[in-house]
Amino acid sequence: MKKIFDLLFLLIVFNCRAQEKMIVVVKSEQNVPLSFVNVLVNGYYGTMTDSLGRFVFFDYDKPNKIEIQKIGYQPVSTNHKILYTEPEVVLKKILFVEDNIITSGQEVSVGYNGKDKLFDDVFFRAYNNYEAGTTFYYKKDYNGKVLTKIRLRAGIIGEGRLPLRVNLYDLDEKGLPQALLLKEELILRPTKKQEWFELDVGNQNIFFPKSGIAVTVELLNPQMGGKVKITEKSRPVISGFKNEELKWVYRGAMWPLWKSGTGKTYAIQLKMK
Repeated sequence: MKKIFDLLFLLIVFNCRAQEKMIVVVKSEQNVPLSFVNVLVNGYYGTMTDSLGRFVFFDYDKPNKIEIQKIGYQPVSTNHKILYTEPEVVLKKILFVEDNIITSGQEVSVGYNGKDKLFDDVFFRAYNNYEAGTTFYYKKDYNGKVLTKIRLRAGIIGEGRLPLRVNLYDLDEKGLPQALLLKEELILRPTKKQEWFELDVGNQNIFFPKSGIAVTVELLNPQMGGKVKITEKSRPVISGFKNEELKWVYRGAMWPLWKSGTGKTYAIQLKMK
């Protein structure tokens, strides 16, 4: 009988500890909370800070590697043990040198050409943080070209009016997104079912990388600070088109590592000059 009670006690203790949570705050050097900061646990995507810079961990005794990333800031690598004793992380702003790059020659566009049949909604059944987009491979014609604009068609249905973030990555040897290229965040706030957005990135001085590039759209819905319930009738939508050459990529809470494939991909156009 004593063994049974001991076992029950251990199960209760274990369950209580598994339910324990640790709240961490991410701030700038000016002590300003940073929202929409990505937190990768062992390389897995899914956690993000809210408008107060907070994110939460459960069962924090596990010795996990934690990467804290935000465009325009130096990333921080840490672990649960450190965060348990110091539950506040300060990100340092990256100081970029302002280079006046003069672009010349004819503008080149890749991706959706405006003629192919559009599908209003492609693969964006997101119920948590989710990121998806299209990859473009390097060609000799792109050598020395600076990215100027990104065009995409996105929207929102129902009441779940959440912001979207557009990201740019270079690609690894498997053709999957690797390092962030943007120096400043690009945030969209759709207000209707579908609309075209054109984003100017010419001032960020980004050359088309020889490894290739991914343009993605990320749903921003932190698990703290009033998380919005996403349903089939209340969610973001992104248009797409059928293309067997361009690859789509995605990751999310259910698929925390990047995946890719061909077929229908996102109606994204990338311009360079």
